[in-house]
Amino acid sequence: MCLDTLLKIYRMNTGEKTLAEMSEILEAYLIKNNYRKTPERFSILEAIYYFNKRFDAEILYIDMINKKYRVSRATIYNTLEILVACNLIVELHFNKNMAEYEHATRKGEHCHIVCLDCHEVMDINEEFPRLSAEEKQVPRFGFEIQQQVLNIFGKCMSHANGFCDKKSRDLKMPLA
Repeated sequence: MCLDTLLKIYRMNTGEKTLAEMSEILEAYLIKNNYRKTPERFSILEAIYYFNKRFDAEILYIDMINKKYRVSRATIYNTLEILVACNLIVELHFNKNMAEYEHATRKGEHCHIVCLDCHEVMDINEEFPRLSAEEKQVPRFGFEIQQQVLNIFGKCMSHANGFCDKKSRDLKMPLA
């Protein structure tokens, strides 16, 4: 069995969308909301598709420049907003000044554990309380929950002298 076939089976079992499916969703959203269908937007979607970890706008911009794409930061930020709006990526806010993003269709529901000292974020795929179909309906507010996110904030277990070892290593790194 070839790798493409295995990836298709994996995506079917996990609910992960293919790049073509994500492109169709983006195109439909752009048409519905009277946005232009620019090649840059689809190039940004493609670059994001191949990220296997959380990223921020600057990481995406540098990745695209290194791959010789001609795209502005403004286009990246605007496209990220559109991709969040059409539920292809999720915007995350932890203890930093900038938003991070991850695929909305990968990993399923999972929680994040965030160290308050070093700000490391870990994905935890273990079981955590999930809402039942009935609990996702909140009729008194006229609301139906589409996605649930659990972020747990704490401190790394490797504390020496009251702060995270990872943070102390970060502080020793020279500024560039």
